[in-house]
Amino acid sequence: FAMNVLQYLVPDNPIAAFIVVILMILVLVWYGALVVWSVGLGRRDKEIRRCSDVGSLRKGSRELTIRSAASSDADLVTLEKEAQAVFADYCDEVRVKAEGVIAQHIKAIFDAGWKGSRLDIGELNKHTTAKLYRTHALLRSVLAVFIIVGLLGTLIGLSSSLAQLSPLTLGGSAQSATQLSQGLNQLLRELKGAFAPSIWGVMLTFIGVLVLSSYIHVKVLPVRNSLERLTLTVWVPQLFPATSRRFLEALQLSEQHMQKSFEIARELA
Repeated sequence: FAMNVLQYLVPDNPIAAFIVVILMILVLVWYGALVVWSVGLGRRDKEIRRCSDVGSLRKGSRELTIRSAASSDADLVTLEKEAQAVFADYCDEVRVKAEGVIAQHIKAIFDAGWKGSRLDIGELNKHTTAKLYRTHALLRSVLAVFIIVGLLGTLIGLSSSLAQLSPLTLGGSAQSATQLSQGLNQLLRELKGAFAPSIWGVMLTFIGVLVLSSYIHVKVLPVRNSLERLTLTVWVPQLFPATSRRFLEALQLSEQHMQKSFEIARELA
């Protein structure tokens, strides 16, 4: 039984064997890309955890909110630069790249908070998740290529094997009959091997789907859940508070500034 199976998996047809080698190379590249993506996703997960505390960024957002409420259009350019400086300092504090996916996600909330602009949390999460998982669609597409390459190898192998049938039919002597029998046996072995690329393509695709699905449930979904949880429970409540809360915070800050001004005036008097 094992020998019969090997005849289908280890082809005698050179073209089919070449296609099987190509499939193996594609599989190695696919698993290499999966490992690289896994390492990158692990880094994003660590960035999310390091960004769970946005206290310093919240303080800067509150000050910018007060100043933007009493600023003219000309002063907004200065506030934009100060906001970028505040966010850059925060990124240095938590050790993340300011241009990274997670940092840009937080920056969108931060900018919407101090500017008082509209923020669609669902669209923001969807946009960030699409950036994090853009490699996922490519890996799924490559899995479909395995089957296509396997079928192509089988068709080419069958064509090559059947092309050897024409010379075998020439001649009618007893010697040619013996050669015909040997040639047909060789042809049948090559025909069996011609199906090897398709078999390998289906098996590798099936294994790849299982590996990718397991990886998504074990590695990918927890990162997405952490991103959405921190967005809804930490980043948005602290950096993009409700209108009434922003107004209350503005009044409190104004009161603090007024008290400091009174204290300075008393000291000078």
